[in-house]
Amino acid sequence: EVYRDRIIGITGTKGKSTTTTLLYHILEEAQVPAVLAGNIGIPVFDIVHKIEVDSLLILELSCHQLEYMTVSPKRGVLLNIYEEHLDHYGTMEKYVASKEKIYANQLPGDLLYVHPSVAPKEDSHRGTCIFVETEREANKGKTEGKEGVADRTDAADGAVDITSDGGVVLRGTKIIYGKRSFEIPVEKISLLGVHNYLDIAFVYGICCDLGIGNEQFEKGLISYVPLPHRLQYIGTVDGVAYYDDSISTIDETTIQALNPIGNADTVLIGGMDRDISYVNLEEYLASSKVAHIILMEATGKRIYREITENMPDFAGKERLYVVEHLEEAVALAKEITKKGGSCILSPAAASYGIFKDFEKRGECFKRLVLEEE
Repeated sequence: EVYRDRIIGITGTKGKSTTTTLLYHILEEAQVPAVLAGNIGIPVFDIVHKIEVDSLLILELSCHQLEYMTVSPKRGVLLNIYEEHLDHYGTMEKYVASKEKIYANQLPGDLLYVHPSVAPKEDSHRGTCIFVETEREANKGKTEGKEGVADRTDAADGAVDITSDGGVVLRGTKIIYGKRSFEIPVEKISLLGVHNYLDIAFVYGICCDLGIGNEQFEKGLISYVPLPHRLQYIGTVDGVAYYDDSISTIDETTIQALNPIGNADTVLIGGMDRDISYVNLEEYLASSKVAHIILMEATGKRIYREITENMPDFAGKERLYVVEHLEEAVALAKEITKKGGSCILSPAAASYGIFKDFEKRGECFKRLVLEEE
């Protein structure tokens, strides 16, 4: 309780490590006293001695850490919730309940930065919600009658001018929060894709509320080095650019990885099967322009079976290749990926039982691509 008012707790199925480390980095660059810990790999009790009187505690919180918590942070962040960890929780309801602990015990005056799709019901939250969403989602919310997210008025030039009423809106690469706005310098940063831009929007909202100016925010954003295995460019070999997105363990993250890589020619998918749905990914691949879809391990074989049995209209089934393991997948990718294109490892599945963790999977992919000893 002594530290609760200084904690910024961040959770979500995906994006929490990037959001946590980006926020910490920007605060550090702005010379705001802060300490990083939590699910990022730094136990809180290991850094207690580093906490100063005015330090902010930036904590990445997993569902397992939240599950038994009876206290929520002063500032909570809930990025998203996707189907995940059902091998542990058994039902989606139990998994969602663990994530909701990020705000379940917040008090009046506490803040929750949250995507509207996972926002708490009014009677289940005593704090204040600050919604963070894309313009498309905000406009859809307005059409459906959602209130309290954003107020929109027609600008003089006919464009839509979004001014946020308690919310942060991402319009393309521009972030708008109240009377403040910020253009993401996409050519100067290493984070790719709308999902990363939305993470940046979450961090921008928090930084605005902490008094960080746009110049300080941009400086920190540009100097931020993304964590490995998150749509990480690892090199070009024989004219093919290779990307490591081993962090991807659900279908949504693979879809998000393929979207920003405009010349994606080959994707490597598959890993441990935890009985999560792949319908969205299969439908996405059906209409995608990805020329080569290499499917491996248990989930790869399952995706192939579901496509061949349930999707007679799947365009270009000859794009599907089935192999056993990552070694065969990379070898095949080197043979069939066209020069000038990209090859992406984005498994949409867990690594357990095959690799120790997603980091080891990503390291193996990099070694196979670069043929490192």
